[in-house]
Amino acid sequence: MNISKIILASSLGLAAGTLTGILSAPRSGKRTRKFISDEVKAKMTKLEYETEKKMGELKQTYNEKLDAFTTQGKSFLDKTHEKVSLN
Repeated sequence: MNISKIILASSLGLAAGTLTGILSAPRSGKRTRKFISDEVKAKMTKLEYETEKKMGELKQTYNEKLDAFTTQGKSFLDKTHEKVSLN
């Protein structure tokens, strides 16, 4: 399963559960709105952190693959150059 689908489904489930809990809680409207605002800010901060973390991992994986590919390409060119030089 695609990681982005898992993250999206988890986020939506968390949001739906949180909203249900908030709306059924016995609070005044002002307190409920403040609570919702604080929760949304906290969730956005966490989402930003997780996104940055995942992007860092993806960049690292990309750079590792690129380095490996570059090394293989240089090795291939060196071997080809040697074979041409021998002939």
